[in-house]
Amino acid sequence: MAKRFVFRNPEQLKAIVELCKDGSASKVMNVARVWSVTCRQKEKTPWDGKIGASFYTEGRERKACVFRFGTNDQICVLGWLKYNAALKWCEENLERGE
Repeated sequence: MAKRFVFRNPEQLKAIVELCKDGSASKVMNVARVWSVTCRQKEKTPWDGKIGASFYTEGRERKACVFRFGTNDQICVLGWLKYNAALKWCEENLERGE
């Protein structure tokens, strides 16, 4: 069972960029910037409640990622996170998702 957390605003997404690994930071930051610009133009955006962080295991490996829901609620991975540090940050700063 995966643990999921939801980003409520682009500032939260920007804050987790420092916990990205494997060159994922730029992609996550780009999404945060676009979301931020859209927030300034509109009250509600297509990304509201659709970007999150997921923590799960695959076999013996623990994985953590930033994801967004795409069309047909398909999950698109935006970047990979440092598991322990990101889990602690999410527990302290984000709401649990489904």
